[in-house]
Amino acid sequence: MSVSDTSSDSPDLGRVMDRLRRACSRREYCTSDIKRKLSLSGCAEYADKVITSLKEEGFLDDARYAIAYCRDKSGLSGWGAAKIRYFLSAKGIPGDLIDEALSMLDNASCAKRLDAIVAGKWSEITRRHPDVSRQERMARLLRFACGRGYSYAEIMQSVERNGFLE
Repeated sequence: MSVSDTSSDSPDLGRVMDRLRRACSRREYCTSDIKRKLSLSGCAEYADKVITSLKEEGFLDDARYAIAYCRDKSGLSGWGAAKIRYFLSAKGIPGDLIDEALSMLDNASCAKRLDAIVAGKWSEITRRHPDVSRQERMARLLRFACGRGYSYAEIMQSVERNGFLE
């Protein structure tokens, strides 16, 4: 589908398509993001046509989005797999694409990042709450790291690597 095909349907749709192409060329978007943008611009009725066109032209790819999202949230935000999976699912990304994107993450880098997060949080808890028992510190650390999307097993392995177990 070309711009001229969409322009005949609505005079503003051509401009919307151009805007979406520019936006998609600057950063990754998923299908649900584009649907939301179309809804906000008053072009929701053309969503299927626009999304098909953007996918055919290579501007929109949910698999590519999932990979970029995983890489960014893991590397920059320090999120674990569970939190990444939850937010990608909320965006409507299919489970198989999420699994594939998560499998591309470097486990050694993720473990290193988790070790740094655990060490930093442990020292913060110890510094800010010196009167709190070791058991309570561990509980706070576990809640924090679980909230970041890491599993109990990953957290405990990190705690052991950091030497926080007695």
